[in-house]
Amino acid sequence: MIFLLGILNTMSSILTALGKNIKSYRKQLGMTQEDLAKRAGVNRSHLAMIENSRHNVLVETIERLAQALGVTAGDLLRKNDE
Repeated sequence: MIFLLGILNTMSSILTALGKNIKSYRKQLGMTQEDLAKRAGVNRSHLAMIENSRHNVLVETIERLAQALGVTAGDLLRKNDE
């Protein structure tokens, strides 16, 4: 049970870092959510949920967002403390 809680906490922190990083890179580029969603081929509301850590995301979607932002998937997944 403790192991599962650790996994859930790790997943939550990864999703939080992912959302914050996407939003940060997007704003640095002066892009709106609509702009990024169109470039990455995702729905704007889906992007909003990802940025707010309220939605799980496929690796394929992370790759498409990274490419649209001109960064790597690793950049999007990196926690600020690393």
